[in-house]
Amino acid sequence: MTEWLVFEILDRTGHDHDRIKRVKMADSTSRMLLKDIVTNLHENISNASFDLDELSRNLGVTKFHIIPTSKRFGETTPHAYLLRLRMLQAQTLLSSSSISVSDIASRCGFDDLSSFGKAFKRQFGYTPSAGRNLFPSHSDDIR
Repeated sequence: MTEWLVFEILDRTGHDHDRIKRVKMADSTSRMLLKDIVTNLHENISNASFDLDELSRNLGVTKFHIIPTSKRFGETTPHAYLLRLRMLQAQTLLSSSSISVSDIASRCGFDDLSSFGKAFKRQFGYTPSAGRNLFPSHSDDIR
């Protein structure tokens, strides 16, 4: 009933309700794509070579479709989202295990320790080693 009323009002005011239906359908499709983007990013958190081209191939859509969809509904780019995921995983590993910083970097998709350290410091304001000292007890090693 509510949908009928909305379209009735749109008809009377000269709006194109077919276009509005298409936009609603496009939004639904875009939200499903965003869900697939996020799932794919989570699955590739430790894959250092994962990039937008691979994401595009995995999802079967162009990267020029992925970025606007991600920004519109996820409010960030896939790269920024993946970097944030990696940093949160690194912070968790630093605070809950005695795994070496270089192993954590590798598990979080970084090929080199320097890039990892710079990204971590930019994200949290302190180095991974300093972060480890903030959380000295490692009672539950994650392996």
